Formats: sequence, C-alpha cells, structure tokens
Amino acid sequence: MESAMEAIKALLHNKADNQINAENLVKQDIMTLLKKCITDFDIAVKEPALHIVSTLLKVSSLQAQLQRDLYAHNLLPFCIKQVHTFPCDDVDEDVLMHAVEIIQLGVPGSQTNMDVVTKMNGLKEIAIQLKIYM
Repeated sequence: MESAMEAIKALLHNKADNQINAENLVKQDIMTLLKKCITDFDIAVKEPALHIVSTLLKVSSLQAQLQRDLYAHNLLPFCIKQVHTFPCDDVDEDVLMHAVEIIQLGVPGSQTNMDVVTKMNGLKEIAIQLKIYM
C-alpha cells in the first residue's frame, strides 16, 4: 500500500499532467482507497494518502466534487481528530500539516463541510495545536 501511495504522489507531482492525472484518479473513485489508507495506523501509509487528498483538492476543477467526497467519506471529522491527537505514535508533524491543509481546502464554498468543522470545534483544535507547535 505504501508503494501505491508513493506512485500516486509521483503522478500528481508532475505539473504538466497534474490536472489530467487528478481527474482520472477521481473518476476511479480514488477517495475510497485513500480513506482506507488515511485511517491506517502506519504513518508511512497515512501521510502520503493525506498528501494526495490535499494535492487533489488544489485542482480547482475537482474541488467541489472532492469537498462532497470529504463529507461522504467522513474525512473532515477524521482530520480534526488527527489534529486533536497530535502528537502521538500515528500522528506526526507531516500528518498534522496535511490534515490541517485538507480542512483548509475542504471548507471554502461548502456550507456542509463548514458545519462539520464548526460542530466539532475544528478551529479551536487547530488553534490549540498551533500554540503547542509554535
């Protein structure tokens, strides 16, 4: 699984083909696979999966679809929980930063996602971690 995540990261790293590769991944329902990887306790699997989600969210043509997918796959609450539990064995600085980035990219323009973050006090969790991290 770790190798698969790294291969997908490499595909998305190529700026010239980023949008095409991202669109193809979304068509293949990549979020189902990524959810399994994101919820893995192995940081070597979790971190690249979170990185892939944040990279996909940066493709503007896919942002609305992926915001719906974040809600459908319950990934925003998971990211908020990752922020809350930092630091621990399966949440290092890279996992924390990707989780915060997913929250940042997953909320604008989506009232549903904003409601999830608000209900879970997500901004408070981020503020607490920023104080600790600084």
